[in-house]
Amino acid sequence: PGLRQALLGNTRADVRWRSAQVLTQLRDSAARPELHRAVTDWNASVRHQAILALGQVGNATTVPLLRKRVQDPQETLANRGAALGALGNLGDPAAEADLVKAYGDARDEPDLRRQAIAALWELRRVVPRDRLVASFRKALSDPDPGVARRAAIACGELRDAGALTSLARLLD
Repeated sequence: PGLRQALLGNTRADVRWRSAQVLTQLRDSAARPELHRAVTDWNASVRHQAILALGQVGNATTVPLLRKRVQDPQETLANRGAALGALGNLGDPAAEADLVKAYGDARDEPDLRRQAIAALWELRRVVPRDRLVASFRKALSDPDPGVARRAAIACGELRDAGALTSLARLLD
């Protein structure tokens, strides 16, 4: 309770950040309401730590809050990436469209594309295979080698025979 109170009630950003960090480590789901409020903190570091915590203890009510962080053009790149990762960790199929959109919108941000593809892979148990295959095939042609590598591994794991031509091209 003291940590949850410090997360919202302390005027010092470092205290709020440390409270969110400890709550992340404790994986205290009772702190979810406070963490939900902390994702709108004025300090980017506090928001970042709250996003990471929600990736561990969040639930379906967390998904819309994380989606807003991903879609907010004023949010920091690190926080948008953390929100993508948290969406993947939560495993909610409602996040699929946001992950695909975030990948497509991040033309000049390879880190975000990597996060979006990694998060999409985390949804493999709740998203139909054919939709995953389509996204990973598209990512095979990504100019970033990290994205293409993750997509190649995903295509192999999904046994996507239709990706063989693209995979062979990558090997060349």
